[in-house]
Amino acid sequence: MLKAVKLSKVVNDDQLGTIIGKIINARTLRTMLLMKKEEYTKLKTDLKESFVVSNLMDDFPPICRQDPIEVQTNFVYDHWERTGETIKYDDIL
Repeated sequence: MLKAVKLSKVVNDDQLGTIIGKIINARTLRTMLLMKKEEYTKLKTDLKESFVVSNLMDDFPPICRQDPIEVQTNFVYDHWERTGETIKYDDIL
């Protein structure tokens, strides 16, 4: 869903309230002189800032039968208007 919103370019990060900040890790603490040099060890697992979109939810269904009927109806109608394809009730998970 986030990928679709980003690609739509209808809203930007400011409107969505996206907050991106610095990551505090051992390197930050070392730079701030809050750690001694000999206590600092850079790990391969240190977090890094990234805008990578997770691919874990590529097949995530946009609607399901537990959604309110209005959501299902609007999704099916919108999908039909955009693609001309009909979604059957049996196709909804």
